[in-house]
Amino acid sequence: MAVTVLLIRHGAIDALGIRIAGRAPGVHLNEVGKKQATCLAERLKDVPMCKILTSPLERASETAQAIASRTGVEMVIEANANELDYGAWTGKQFVELNQLAEWHAFNTQRARAAIPSGETMQQLCMRAQSVLDDVTQSAESGVVAIVSHADWIRAAFASQFQLSLDAVKHFEVSPASISVLHLANHQSKLLQWNIAAETKEAITLPS
Repeated sequence: MAVTVLLIRHGAIDALGIRIAGRAPGVHLNEVGKKQATCLAERLKDVPMCKILTSPLERASETAQAIASRTGVEMVIEANANELDYGAWTGKQFVELNQLAEWHAFNTQRARAAIPSGETMQQLCMRAQSVLDDVTQSAESGVVAIVSHADWIRAAFASQFQLSLDAVKHFEVSPASISVLHLANHQSKLLQWNIAAETKEAITLPS
């Protein structure tokens, strides 16, 4: 079955660019993030979505709830859309991480590097692909939105198109951005990448 998937990153949080929020509880959208979620909801109000899946973390579910409230589409928590488990790095500031050889290895060799007490990118790819597979096999006619996190979106893209994780780390995934995939057996396509919520660029859907 063919299905169009909107890969949506959650809106902005206070930790953005400062520290790794990871899976820490209680990390909510800030005021900018709330406005971005509202912009996303307005942009997507006329898209024929049949389902909204979201990471269980607050910042993602708050973004998804804004879209669900505007569109009237059910929001479903999807555990496998959760953030990469950053293990021992969770909560650490980037200025601190920049002193660690392991951190530099992660950012240059993501296909092989390990996070202390955390998850590998390969494991994240497996989780992300399982979500895409479930969506492809069970989706109703229409569009499925998945609200998740930057590395999850990169992993989903890399896994679906069999790309190197060392390459996709260079793909920007901005807060509250939308990327559009059309999944159809062995003819999947990337239709758009990293559309900012605030822009007026139209969402491309298959005719």
